[in-house]
Amino acid sequence: MIESLKDVYLLENHTLNSVKMHDMVRDVAIWIANSLGDEHNSLIQAGLGLSEISHIKMSTSVKRMSFVSNKIERLPDSFMECPETTTLLLQDNYPLQNIPHEFFLAFPALRVLNLSGTGIRAPASSINSLYQLHALILQNCFGLKELPP
Repeated sequence: MIESLKDVYLLENHTLNSVKMHDMVRDVAIWIANSLGDEHNSLIQAGLGLSEISHIKMSTSVKRMSFVSNKIERLPDSFMECPETTTLLLQDNYPLQNIPHEFFLAFPALRVLNLSGTGIRAPASSINSLYQLHALILQNCFGLKELPP
């Protein structure tokens, strides 16, 4: 599959073990993902240089959220209820060091949470309320000192 995409110039070699997608192809892929309708309801705000997400407009029916590779410094103290969100991707936001205590209460159906490459010292204690969580990814969280009991 990768070779086929490289053959038609949708991907290019980047390093020995990785490829890079052209910015325009990435933008089109995000546009398609964001416009698939309710059954594929995703919010993708990746690589946009965002420093916060409190101003982002979204539906309560969003199933997947991606804020990957931004410059998010803080998360809102209160976040709108997202009862259908199953995936929250926040990786590669190294300036993010603190997560508000009640932040995760907005995501009762969360199954996948990626905080890799953030500067967090400890996840908010409300992470214990994520009863459906299957994957908590914390790679390269070098400032991580503790996990809630």
